[in-house]
Amino acid sequence: MIKIQQYVTGVTQSVWSYLILAIVFGASIGLAVTLSENPLIVTGVILGGIFAAITIINVELGLLVLILMLYLRISDIAVNVYGLPSLARPFIAFLIAAAAMRWIVNGALPRGWFRALFIVGLYGIVVFASLFYAVDFARATLALDDFVKDGIIAVLITMLVQRGATLRRVAWALIIAGIFTGTISVYQYFTGTFDNTYWGFAEAPVLNIIGETESNRVAGMLGSPNYYAQILVILVPLAINQFWDERSIILKFLAGWSALVCTLSIFFTYSRGGFVSLAITLLAVVFYRRLKLPFLLMVVLASILVLRFVPNPFFERLQTIPAALTGEISYVDEVSFRGRASELIVAVQMFMDHPLFGVGVDNYPVYYQEYSRRVGLDPRTEQRQAHNLFLRTAAETGLAGIITFGLVLWMMIKSVLDAYRQFKQAGMEKYANLVAAFGISILGFLSDSMFTHNAFPRYFWILVGIALALPQVVKHTVVEDYAKKGKSTTKPLHSKS
Repeated sequence: MIKIQQYVTGVTQSVWSYLILAIVFGASIGLAVTLSENPLIVTGVILGGIFAAITIINVELGLLVLILMLYLRISDIAVNVYGLPSLARPFIAFLIAAAAMRWIVNGALPRGWFRALFIVGLYGIVVFASLFYAVDFARATLALDDFVKDGIIAVLITMLVQRGATLRRVAWALIIAGIFTGTISVYQYFTGTFDNTYWGFAEAPVLNIIGETESNRVAGMLGSPNYYAQILVILVPLAINQFWDERSIILKFLAGWSALVCTLSIFFTYSRGGFVSLAITLLAVVFYRRLKLPFLLMVVLASILVLRFVPNPFFERLQTIPAALTGEISYVDEVSFRGRASELIVAVQMFMDHPLFGVGVDNYPVYYQEYSRRVGLDPRTEQRQAHNLFLRTAAETGLAGIITFGLVLWMMIKSVLDAYRQFKQAGMEKYANLVAAFGISILGFLSDSMFTHNAFPRYFWILVGIALALPQVVKHTVVEDYAKKGKSTTKPLHSKS
């Protein structure tokens, strides 16, 4: 009887899926014909239809498409470069609808997402409250709009990533994104084709390197080398982990390729913060893996080979870090250090003047010149950012923002540590390693956030969604594994040892 019910449910779901699939394709073709005078719009409509079809057939596959779309900023490039309609917004709405249909047909809602909704919503209240006192209401409104979209994405990821197999596929989606963007950046640098943006995925503006020296710095699809380095750092530990744990030679090759091109691209950004955070993540990987001497020698040799491709101005730029720390050069004498020092001091002063709720979300730039003139370090007259995520949060949202943002970070870290411990207790080493790799990715992002102010917050909220999904991932995966073996799950899920 149960098998019959399952069969009927499956048939019903299939009928509904193909019915909606037919409607979507029919609507897409009709819309494409209507708008046939503009081939770019037709392309966007067809791509949207394809993505929708993928989502109907497999919601998890739709999630992977979404992650690739978001990480590579495909929708933003389509809108800003080619004038196409947004692909991300309707796709997210369609993904939610497809997931809801599956849950209704199956009669089972995903678990664990309410906690993510509560945590993200709590921080959202602080962001929303700043509308009532922000001087620049328009900036605050746009920031709130971006947060709502990013918060929805984070909760949606938590709802859809419910099992270890899905988590592994998400890791591979990110690794593939690294292969795509990193390969383009490396090719662009070695060929010197900086005038070619490669369909919008490879910007390379001329910016300061050191002193009066300027050169092209690869910036990928973000247009900012420092932030591009930050999102590449996230991918390196994931790629290294899959290179280590995958059995397939092809998958090992792809993971190694991703790690290599992402690492080289970080160097080609000339980002000092990117280099520091990359060094921290690599040290964390070495410490976690407890590499023995032969492997360490291989790592050193590989590093030497990679560094041979790094341009000399990058090393000259790096030398300013120890020189500034030892007092060999004053931060006043180095252009970028002087600007950063001013921005950090201003952030602290803003927080001291507005300790409870700050100056309003994304309103730091509005106040910068007023405070900068008091500090007297920065001769620039344009609006600037804090270039430190934590100080920016303090300056713009005060103690209320620090506490709620701190709660988000604490829940992320706790979820990673708990999931790692439970997978280890269950003897599921590869999943434990994968969780650890995500944890190191978060460490790399937060390390780089000491030098950046989260101008592209969507990447952070993708990490939030993945991290908050881990409690349900480990629960479902361990339960299913123990069910196959006919064992109890009480000990691995609840033991404090």
